[in-house]
Amino acid sequence: MLIISSNLAVLCSAQASKWFVSLTSGPVWGGPGGSIKRQMVKQGFDDQSHFIFLGADFTSDYPKKSNGASFMIRGGKKQKENRSIYFAAGIADKGSVRGYKSKGTFSSWWLFGGTDGNQITIDYDVYSIGAGYQYSFPKTRSKLGLGPTAFLFNYQMQTNHQETVKKSSIIPGASFNARVPLGREKKLFGVELFANANLALPAKMKQLQTSGTSSEATFNSCRVNMIHATAGLAFSFRR
Repeated sequence: MLIISSNLAVLCSAQASKWFVSLTSGPVWGGPGGSIKRQMVKQGFDDQSHFIFLGADFTSDYPKKSNGASFMIRGGKKQKENRSIYFAAGIADKGSVRGYKSKGTFSSWWLFGGTDGNQITIDYDVYSIGAGYQYSFPKTRSKLGLGPTAFLFNYQMQTNHQETVKKSSIIPGASFNARVPLGREKKLFGVELFANANLALPAKMKQLQTSGTSSEATFNSCRVNMIHATAGLAFSFRR
């Protein structure tokens, strides 16, 4: 599965072939980003920053969340009629969340001023590796795959003091995927619709604090959601 944009993917798989290989790159729904953003609000990193220059007021609201794309490599081989096994690995999710906690205001020579505070940025990525079993439904030509998956959750915090703290944890889970071919599967190239879901236990983030920051810039330990999904239109290759 290779998503070229938010709804476009290249997927190399087909039950009629003896083997298949796939690459996936695309947007992710769910995952740790929403949980980290809610924790930013709960822990007070949701203030509005102001910067004033010659009477113009520039404001920015926090927290801010941005998501990156996933990139997965997937390959498998046909075992019996309508049955295959597959292996998958890669980056399942990644993103970033920024928060801000105000400590007061500042001014300089009556020319510019604004709020002073602690800004923290938490970047995260989720690596996955697993294997699964795929079944093809003869009458509908749709396919369903599932199997156990291990997720490596890496995260790091950077403050406005430019110091970084990195940590990680391993989370057990499972992956489910569904595909529906469009057109004949005997062709080398084809088009498919696909959906993929990754289920895992919540991950525990440990307390994050760099050596050069005050206690106000500490991000306390919490649990974050690890369930995420992706879907789109796929172009397929099989042999």
